[in-house]
Amino acid sequence: MDPTLIITRPAPAGPGFAAAVLAMLDSPVAVIHAPAFRITPLAAKVPQVAHVIFTSVNGVAAAPAMPGAMAWCVGQATG
Repeated sequence: MDPTLIITRPAPAGPGFAAAVLAMLDSPVAVIHAPAFRITPLAAKVPQVAHVIFTSVNGVAAAPAMPGAMAWCVGQATG
């Protein structure tokens, strides 16, 4: 049975991740893109805080401006 790479990350991260994996392999592999979820920004009131923790690049992109707040970021892509 030939290997198949199943990508569950949504776009735009999914195709980029698949390309990075394929670049590391010695032979071609079939790829199935099957996003398990969709990133949908929500309109939410965010209270003024001194610190905020981001765990994804999508959270950073959707966050409102928070002047004076210290941002703590998990991972290189988030920071």
